[in-house]
Amino acid sequence: MPRKKRQANVDVEALLRSIHVRMDANEADRIAHFRPTAKSVPFLEALLGRRNARAWLVTAPYGTGKSLAAAYILHLVENRPESRSALQGIESRLRKVSPSLANYAGRRRREETQGLVLVLDGYESDLPRAIQRAALESMDRFNLGRQARPVRTGKCAGIRDALELLNLAQKKAWEAGYDRCVIVWDEFGRHLESLVDEGRASDLADVQALAEYVARSPQLPTTLGVLLHQRLLQYADRASHLVRTEWAKVEGRFAEHHYVDDSRELFRLLADVVATRRPHDLNMPARAIFKQAAKRAQELEWFVDWTQQDLVELFETAYPIEPATLALLPDIAGRVAQNERTLFAFLYDQALTKSMGLDDLYAYFEPAMRADTGVGGTHRRWLETESALSKADDDPLTVRALTGACLLGLGTGGERARAGLQALTFAVAGYGDDEPARNAIAHLIEKRLLLHRKHTDQVSLWHGTDLDVRSRLEEMKARERDSFNIIEFLNEEVPAPAWKPVAHNDRLDVRRYLSGEYCTVEGLGAYLGLEQHVTPLKPGEDGRVIYVIAENDETITKVLAQVEADLTHPRVLVAVPSTPVELTETALEVWCLRRLQHDPEIIGEDPLTASELEQFADDARGHLQRLVERVVWPGTSGPIWCHQGQKLPVACARALRAKLSELMDEIYSATPHLRNEMINRHQPSRVLVNARKKAELGILERAGSENLGLSGTTPAASIFRTLLQQTGLYTQDDSGRFRFAQPEE
Repeated sequence: MPRKKRQANVDVEALLRSIHVRMDANEADRIAHFRPTAKSVPFLEALLGRRNARAWLVTAPYGTGKSLAAAYILHLVENRPESRSALQGIESRLRKVSPSLANYAGRRRREETQGLVLVLDGYESDLPRAIQRAALESMDRFNLGRQARPVRTGKCAGIRDALELLNLAQKKAWEAGYDRCVIVWDEFGRHLESLVDEGRASDLADVQALAEYVARSPQLPTTLGVLLHQRLLQYADRASHLVRTEWAKVEGRFAEHHYVDDSRELFRLLADVVATRRPHDLNMPARAIFKQAAKRAQELEWFVDWTQQDLVELFETAYPIEPATLALLPDIAGRVAQNERTLFAFLYDQALTKSMGLDDLYAYFEPAMRADTGVGGTHRRWLETESALSKADDDPLTVRALTGACLLGLGTGGERARAGLQALTFAVAGYGDDEPARNAIAHLIEKRLLLHRKHTDQVSLWHGTDLDVRSRLEEMKARERDSFNIIEFLNEEVPAPAWKPVAHNDRLDVRRYLSGEYCTVEGLGAYLGLEQHVTPLKPGEDGRVIYVIAENDETITKVLAQVEADLTHPRVLVAVPSTPVELTETALEVWCLRRLQHDPEIIGEDPLTASELEQFADDARGHLQRLVERVVWPGTSGPIWCHQGQKLPVACARALRAKLSELMDEIYSATPHLRNEMINRHQPSRVLVNARKKAELGILERAGSENLGLSGTTPAASIFRTLLQQTGLYTQDDSGRFRFAQPEE
């Protein structure tokens, strides 16, 4: 008689569906499938104000359901009539993992208690305006139009104004009978990344002010939850040491909650997803195999607090996912998952027609591991694994052993975890025999691709020395910071762009351009207070654009005041950053990485160092390029363009080129229209110099003769035709005589 299998009824499409807290605020059916787990309960209680702290940093990888949980909180706190049916359905599932929280949710729903929920999302370029908008959106969901009017019309020029408006909104809500306020900032990591990329890292102080307000909110009890995919300081990986120090202070204003879900409910849900999607005709191992696997998993303490009978049922439901793969999936997803690579997406992308081991798990998350170059990231572990794989044969058990050692050795942070020999053997063997797995591991240890520390029973990839590249980099930066010349470096690494007045050039058939030059605040003095006859430009130079390096608000204010008062030269433009751009620290990092890449002592110390340095250098150069664009390229976050003390209305590159054409038309208003590129040059070649001399001799010695005696297609004849004949300066009268035209002609 076939044994009875646990029935699984899971809407996989609903699990994979992304949730947008702000956009789904009016769509209660989008949260109806929410399954609370034991690990999600602390997160829910934190944002509902059932814990001591008010401001929370919630760190959770993609795909753990934090946005779905936050959307549930929105509907529970606001408790609008259209949400109550979905909320009631979730309560029954919540009761299984937290009866007290389910009682709270049910009581709130039945008593129709309501509160405000403000939703911020991703990069908020103007945080004060975003707070005002979020407060109005929440009040609008309750049709509080009259109460929202002073919030809508109030002044919002900075964070202080925004907090005053938030206080006003809470006061109006309190008077209307609302009991609490929750502020949720989903995808907060994108905001941090943008602040670093745009050189506005100091703007995080506004978030600190919001957290301090929440801790002291005088009206409604208020909680703030910002949702990230990694720790706050990891987003400052490319920022300067000073920025990381300041961000650490901001981080201290929040309580932290690390939300990696490896609860019983999650494992059962994963197993149900597999059971729903696997082929019906898949050959299942004998039940004794699952019993043996459950016993070994318990011995290795992979599934704590599970009974053997529960594990047998779990493994059978999750087949063909092997025990090691199932045990590590939440942790690996928590370490390296990106938007498109989550634990449910992993299951959805598998054919589930064969046994799925750690090699399949590694292959799926390998791109994310490769890109995880931050502090404590998995990039180096990926390098070690790829290096070992390149030296090993293609035997499937060999690949399983090496990738298994990698994944079992990943800690939850930047540390290495301990992977014992028995654990690796079980992971490699899966539901098969141990003997081939033991032989493969022994062979790799003999080849020194795996290292077995017998005293601690730890198996790891053999990676030679463990050179800390980041520490070496920080040491070099500290050593070289005082002598580093950012102007010289930028001129070499990312030369300042030149700009062409395209319309002016096309109209007059010339090739004028304004050269570019980086400049510090001190160097700007060479261009101030100069008239056209006292020029810093080179002979023949049409004009110049000066790109000022300004890394704080005080410098920007000072430079703009100097430029408006003393920039009088008509052929000099100055580009001043609209917001501080912290170029020096990033430029110094690129320069130091370049030197480390050419240091034979460091490269020879560890065979993986060259690849690691290359990855770091690519990331740093990319970040440097984005910062430089904010200094030199017109746009919404680009520089302020100044000419003769006036700010130019420049919103894009096209507008800048048009403005330059206007300036060149005015400065070079007497330019003749000569259609000859051989003449219209700043520096003619030697051939053209000789051709010009021949044309001049024709004018002096053969005036009155046809074509001045110049014939054929020589450069001199071309000069004659384009400059004298086609312009009518040298003509033939009615009598057939050749002559120069009179001025009045």
